[in-house]
Amino acid sequence: MRLLKTADASALELVDFIGQDVPQYAILSHTWEQDEVLFADVQNGTQPLRKAFPKVSHALERARMDDFEYIWIDTCCIDKSSSAELSEAINSMFKWYEDAAVCYAYLSDVKTQEKRDTIDEAFARSRWFTRGWTLQELLAPRNVIFYDKDWRLLGIRSELQRSISQLTTIPITYLIGDRPLEEASIAARMSWAASRQTTRLEDTAYCLMGLFSVNMPLLYGEGQRAFVRLQEEIMRYSEDQSIFAWADGNMAGGDTHGMLADNPAAFKASGSIVPSDDDEAYGPTYAMTNRGLGIQLRLQSTVAGPFVAILRCQHDQATGLDGRYIAILLVRCAKAENQFIRVHCRTLTPVSMMSFSTDWVTREVFVRQAVSRLPQGMSAASWRFAVKMVVDGCGYFLAAWSPYGAWTSYGASISCGAFFTSHATDGSRLRASSAPQERHFDFACMELPEDKHAQLVATFRIRRESDGHSILLLLGFSRQCLLGFDVCQDHVPPQAIPPEYFESMQKTFAPRKPMTAMALQGRLVVVGLSDMVVPRHRNLHVKMSVTIEDELGADGLPSALAAGAVSSSLSPLNVLLELPSARKRAACDHAQSCAEKRAWTASRR
Repeated sequence: MRLLKTADASALELVDFIGQDVPQYAILSHTWEQDEVLFADVQNGTQPLRKAFPKVSHALERARMDDFEYIWIDTCCIDKSSSAELSEAINSMFKWYEDAAVCYAYLSDVKTQEKRDTIDEAFARSRWFTRGWTLQELLAPRNVIFYDKDWRLLGIRSELQRSISQLTTIPITYLIGDRPLEEASIAARMSWAASRQTTRLEDTAYCLMGLFSVNMPLLYGEGQRAFVRLQEEIMRYSEDQSIFAWADGNMAGGDTHGMLADNPAAFKASGSIVPSDDDEAYGPTYAMTNRGLGIQLRLQSTVAGPFVAILRCQHDQATGLDGRYIAILLVRCAKAENQFIRVHCRTLTPVSMMSFSTDWVTREVFVRQAVSRLPQGMSAASWRFAVKMVVDGCGYFLAAWSPYGAWTSYGASISCGAFFTSHATDGSRLRASSAPQERHFDFACMELPEDKHAQLVATFRIRRESDGHSILLLLGFSRQCLLGFDVCQDHVPPQAIPPEYFESMQKTFAPRKPMTAMALQGRLVVVGLSDMVVPRHRNLHVKMSVTIEDELGADGLPSALAAGAVSSSLSPLNVLLELPSARKRAACDHAQSCAEKRAWTASRR
């Protein structure tokens, strides 16, 4: 280890220490800027010519005032011209920060006397909290003291713990060292780095080695492969399957992937995921092989082909989702019985563990990190759903629907049965009553052609009987989202929606993500979506809740919300999408076919 002597800030002097014979030292944490003082400058005596020299001299002066004879500064103490020395330094850096008596965190872009900012505002603007390397520099040292651009004291880490925790999402217990970092799940630690950046892509992985207590050689030029290597190294020492609990929102809906993420950003929403305490779930160890990641998982097949695979991790109790395991979706690779690939990587699926029935099969599988093609006829966007629309007693009713062109060839159509309803209904509309009434529809999300951006699968007319107001709710999917919606004005002739109108809407259909608020005819329409796997019923449920606010104020906000009141005109319509079992679908096929014929015949009269 090489340290700078603090005796003379103008003439820098380096001292080498071997093995354990290292004196007490301070350490500097900062963000690199242009014209830094480098190792070669210290050797050649050219350090005063560098723009960053005042930062170095002030750090030495601060350490000397705190009675430290030595300080470590990365720009000065590492000879980056030597690849061997650079590799050793990066692999040792977490321990060097951990062993330091104090860490000076220098925030060069914060000047507290320019404005009377709060600490929260100053920290939120600082680049220091966005860089990958500074994460370990925040967590490893015993003491961290923050200074602004002019080396004025901002505070110490223990005093600023709430502000730092809120900004970084790191729990206070880990931030101040009350709990060792090893007790945090892999997914949680990855989530702390999700919003941080590094200049070189490979450093996204290298800056996290110390956080996970692993070492590996540096291979600059390997790109995002470095982060995959980091995860492989972590798997050698850990059984925590939260390493697989990631979701990449930047991936298209039809993209496939392996079990390992491409970057820490995929763990951004995984901070609350912890390893499962279900001892029975633990199977043999897992490891990367030439056939892919060999791992034992609990699997359940679905009608469309994807397998629901349960990981040995779940949401933390503090989230209110305790008891739900985390599941991912897998499909078989072409011509491979036991090889799989992950699909629908944009989201994770919480699994309701009401019971682990015999429907779940524990088996060893191999999940490829990359695959050239999916099985013939199988698409990552190929799903089969049954729609259950619940119209609660709110004045609206389901007046018509148009599933033409979206049905599969084996008889999926419209269900004639009204489930859980105490009121008789005719074949064309479902009237609202004091009790919720439901209608089931069955359709399939077909494979999306290469020349098509989105696929419309169903259109529903929702009408209010009191004034005849109606809107069209469009349901479908695209490459960006597994399931999305759109709403539009209802210019369709009364009764049934003609097939040609359905086809014209397909050309302009652009599904929006759930919880997107849309203003339409002076009304605000919001559609929410959540999903959950229910093992007992072998169904994948996706629940959509539609809320309609009648009047918008002059400012474009709902009038009731603008007034700060709870509106009585909020009208929830719940749509539940199920991936049905083969038995349920077969039982309904005949009735569905008859119902479609009756609805179409009535619309032509």
